[in-house]
Amino acid sequence: VHLLQCIGLYASTSTHINLRFSNDNGSTFESSNYQYAIQYIGTNGANGVIQSTSATEITNITSDNNNSTQAGGAYHYLYNLGNSSKYSFTTGQIMDGNTNVAGVFFTQFHGGVYAVAETINAFNLFPTSGTVTGTARLFWIKQI
Repeated sequence: VHLLQCIGLYASTSTHINLRFSNDNGSTFESSNYQYAIQYIGTNGANGVIQSTSATEITNITSDNNNSTQAGGAYHYLYNLGNSSKYSFTTGQIMDGNTNVAGVFFTQFHGGVYAVAETINAFNLFPTSGTVTGTARLFWIKQI
């Protein structure tokens, strides 16, 4: 199990920050066989679900805005990355601002899967467009 922390991570344009896995040490990143679901609620009462069963990445890993004063934080647990006989999963929670409505913040509960059983040995966080600023930390959690 790995823990990914995203601290003040945001894109330079108003776009999502996404996740893709690699099975060749980061030479290439897989661009199919992803599924995800996100449940969100905002301080303005907005709420809903975003989901896909046939995505090219796991989307919206953290803040999807271009405002460093509203950049959020997130944590994600990553499961089975080194196990060639199991799918790789993510679960996590996100807190971020909204560039469209000043002072509105969103909490999101996040789950995703790369639905191919293979050894994952690298991953990439990338925006839909622009660049990413902030800090990402990866921890390994030993299971007992």
